[in-house]
Amino acid sequence: MFVRRCNVFGLALAMVALMFMTTPIFGQATTGSIAGTVVSDADNSALPGVTVEAVHTPTGTRYSTVSGGSGRFTIPNVRVGGPYKVTATLEGFRTADIGNVEVGLGATSEVPVRLKLAQ
Repeated sequence: MFVRRCNVFGLALAMVALMFMTTPIFGQATTGSIAGTVVSDADNSALPGVTVEAVHTPTGTRYSTVSGGSGRFTIPNVRVGGPYKVTATLEGFRTADIGNVEVGLGATSEVPVRLKLAQ
């Protein structure tokens, strides 16, 4: 009986120790993300294949991606802070520039993009 209690206590102690050892792993984020959806200004339809570039203005660091079938884009692991200038380009549309985008630690900054048809 005494051996069984010691084993249960030892197992419980080991589980508590494991929980405290893994907790700091979740707090180690040092970056953020920029995401959004690109739509046409004319009819609000999603635009796939749009090249989206984010430039960290103070350092000139560039990040880029292409929007998916639903017009959604995500640029993960960007430097925290800002400001960022986000540029979206697609043939047949005017280039869209969005400035002063700030990125929080471990957060995703939502940047909606509307492209107008080129004249």
